[in-house]
Amino acid sequence: MLKINSTRARVALILLVAIIVTVSCNGSGQVKDESSGETKTVRKLQVNGKDLTAKMSDEQIIRAFNIDPQAARSETVQGKDGTMVTFTAGVQVVIITRSTVSGTIVKATGPISGSWELSQ
Repeated sequence: MLKINSTRARVALILLVAIIVTVSCNGSGQVKDESSGETKTVRKLQVNGKDLTAKMSDEQIIRAFNIDPQAARSETVQGKDGTMVTFTAGVQVVIITRSTVSGTIVKATGPISGSWELSQ
């Protein structure tokens, strides 16, 4: 297991994971509009059949990823306009960013991977 002693290195690693998740899987899907017949890209705001909303607590969100809040490791980074909390349980990593500027964004790597931009 990799052990990172520096807070700066941890934050850099978290940001790297967030960027990779954003580039590799944006959590969108294709849906056909019945009225026009066009295929449109829409955001999937579900994990394991559970709807994700910005009003959910961090615990509710990570439970959708089958993470037990009591068993997960968490690290919080306070920014100028909000917080970023990283939850790790085994190989599943979930990053929840709550920002007054960009709203709530959930990014995940592991068995469940993707990026979900939740409305404010």
